[in-house]
Amino acid sequence: LISFYIQTYCQDISDNKITNIINGDWYGKAFQGKKSFAVFLSCHTAKNEYKVTYASLGCSGIWTIEQSSDTSIDFREHILNGKLACADGGAIRLNLLSKNRLACYFYLPNSKTIIAKGELNLKEKEVDAVNGGTQDTITNPTINSTNNVKPEFSNQALYHLATFISGNRSSLQWLQQNSPPLYYYASFVGGNRSSLQWLQQNSQPLYHLATFISGDRPSLQWLQQNDPPLFYYASYIDGNRSSLEWLQQNNQSWYHYSRFIGGDKSSLQWLKEH
Repeated sequence: LISFYIQTYCQDISDNKITNIINGDWYGKAFQGKKSFAVFLSCHTAKNEYKVTYASLGCSGIWTIEQSSDTSIDFREHILNGKLACADGGAIRLNLLSKNRLACYFYLPNSKTIIAKGELNLKEKEVDAVNGGTQDTITNPTINSTNNVKPEFSNQALYHLATFISGNRSSLQWLQQNSPPLYYYASFVGGNRSSLQWLQQNSQPLYHLATFISGDRPSLQWLQQNDPPLFYYASYIDGNRSSLEWLQQNNQSWYHYSRFIGGDKSSLQWLKEH
């Protein structure tokens, strides 16, 4: 991948080690030219667990510490899900900009050239009285709620899209035979940019989803007006995890696909069985 090197500069930080300060969940966005991708980083320092998800790229993995100081940590990245989309083995450094902000610089494996940069923010929590836990305080997308939106694609089709992204090339053949729109979308995600022309002519929702993940922000507005499930999925991979609530209530298919993209492998089983 998009393996990633996060570097930050320290301002007004206490004497605590960075491994204590960064404990928690971080979210943000990195930019590679005109394109952007969402980053979710979950740090559980007591267990020495660092999990990263690049939802808009369809991959996730873990980081292992190679060395650290009071204000910086060097990691090695290991991609566990979505190796077709993201390269494995990149170097990562975390430094602090403040107690709730990190500036990000990304490097390919075995390279010192910056390929992307951005910022991460510490995710604040608020009490969720219904579930007895916490929930993200990110603002929901604004669109009129539509109850029980029927899925445009079968669970089986989304299952094969998910397994293709996970590295199962035979799933692409299944999609070609059973779901042409998702076949061309998968081909586009896999690097075949010529598939975009077919989507433009035959599937406007997936065409706008594809152009959105390529960096075209107006495509998100088109999805908002024309395809609520794909709009909320796009909002989720853009960094708005609270979009899952709408999907959970209105479209189980895209809800479980979104959770799979976010690293929940049990959702893949759900798509397979329903």
